[in-house]
Amino acid sequence: MKIVLQAAVTATLLAAAPLANAGSLTLKPIGTVKTGPFRDEDPRAAEINAFDSVGKRIFVVNPLASGLDVIDASIPTAPKVDATVPFIDIVAACEAALGAGCPVKPGAEPNSVSIHGNRMAVALGNAVRTGNGHAVFFELRGSAAPRFLTVVEVGALPDMITFTADGKYALTANEGEPNADYTIDPVGSVSIIEVARLGTPRAVRTVGFERFENPGQRAKLEREGVRIFGPGASVSQDLEPEYIATVGNKAYVTLQENNALAIINIAGATVEKIVGLGLKDHSQPGNALEASDQVAGTPTRIQNWPVHGMYQPDSIHAVTLQGRTYLVTANEGDAREYLGTPGFVEAVRLNNNGNNPPFNRYDLDPVVFPNATELELNANLGRLNVSTATGDLDGDGDFDRIDVFGARSVSILDPQGQVVWDSGELFERIAEANDLLLNPASATPTLFNVTNSANTRRNRSDDKGVEPESVVVGEVNGRTYAFVGLERDGGIVVLDVSEPTAPDYVTYANNRKFPRNPTTGAFLSCATNDCGDLGPEGLTFVPAAQSPSSKALLIVSNEVSSTTTIWELE
Repeated sequence: MKIVLQAAVTATLLAAAPLANAGSLTLKPIGTVKTGPFRDEDPRAAEINAFDSVGKRIFVVNPLASGLDVIDASIPTAPKVDATVPFIDIVAACEAALGAGCPVKPGAEPNSVSIHGNRMAVALGNAVRTGNGHAVFFELRGSAAPRFLTVVEVGALPDMITFTADGKYALTANEGEPNADYTIDPVGSVSIIEVARLGTPRAVRTVGFERFENPGQRAKLEREGVRIFGPGASVSQDLEPEYIATVGNKAYVTLQENNALAIINIAGATVEKIVGLGLKDHSQPGNALEASDQVAGTPTRIQNWPVHGMYQPDSIHAVTLQGRTYLVTANEGDAREYLGTPGFVEAVRLNNNGNNPPFNRYDLDPVVFPNATELELNANLGRLNVSTATGDLDGDGDFDRIDVFGARSVSILDPQGQVVWDSGELFERIAEANDLLLNPASATPTLFNVTNSANTRRNRSDDKGVEPESVVVGEVNGRTYAFVGLERDGGIVVLDVSEPTAPDYVTYANNRKFPRNPTTGAFLSCATNDCGDLGPEGLTFVPAAQSPSSKALLIVSNEVSSTTTIWELE
């Protein structure tokens, strides 16, 4: 049975996000297709999706199979694997068209898909992850099979691809991650592909960050909060593009690990500037969080702590409202963890005493934190995952500032990358308010900071909370909404952003299940039982005018459960 949850409207939640002027919207899950197995480790079977309004198909990235699963969504209440084209093997399509000249080799993995008109573009990582990847283009032909057009070489590990609104360009965010040993570290970059020139040598220009290499430029970036910390890495190696949003001639690129935003002139293929996104002070009112997974009892312990959240956004969406451009970011957070030799591991528990290699020792400065012994208790901050790359402000080996990954929030930025609004502790409060709604008759809460692969409450309190990862913006009935996918608890949060400097919380919905042993009431394993949607990774908004049902839809791909669910919005 599918369950839709309305957030309990508590006094605390109202204080965090007043509902007086919010639009009215409901989310109803109307159809789900499962295209792979449950994967609690390396979940890469149903990631990003794109919708073809002419063919009424959903194309879902399946990295493990090096292709795209194809879903027939002509009847949104009864989606199914497409009968004509159930799957697109990208390597095979390239080889069939180009023969031995196909540069895409077996083992290459698609990371992202985007559609504009009758063009579909797929970002494909190299089978050797540190090598240059590719953008593969197809012509969509309604109900017929897509036709392979061409392949373009881009930078290393293209993690996201998107078209500009006019379809003139396709851009890839080339993350350029190092290998597991951290002995090979490709440069990060953005490739700009001119669609009209596909098939010619001049179709692509790849923009790197080499102009920021000189010591003065690097020092300036670091002063402004851009994190450059990979062992032995240059600026261009260390910056890792994650996601792209475009408006007009501007591309706004999240540099997640670096806690920064790059602004690129598309036509000129130049980086205009890099903006450090700063820190969120969790000691301030409205920025509270629960910081331990070992708090006794069932009540939540959301409170202010002397820690600073690095916004580190994953996805970003650009929207024009009231004549101005705004950027909406999902502040997931991410740590570098490479376990090869020598490798590099950034995150550590706050109370780590150095006896757990390869993790570094973490000591709090006794002057800044005279209560360090109390903070280091497991029930307080001791279990909290913190960064060893930043926070030692005076270089003496102990930490004067506690930096944690992500901000557990969504932010709205102006075109210069400055925060004009942040959701603060709202998502933590939503999780708290909905804790028992999946099973209100039970004395066992379920949803608060649960992980996405097991039904373990507050499993993520010591890490990044619910982890807002995906965000997409769309208009329904004259109001503009941001839809936010919470990677860990599986929920979708809806914010009315029609007034971008003062958004309103609208609703929360979840298609997750918590199966229990009928005799003991104990939670059952999601590996062998249906836990519904787990791990929302890719969100696509379909306006009513392009929907097969003439109602606005939200399509959500869930990487852990390998499910793609269609939600009806009204």
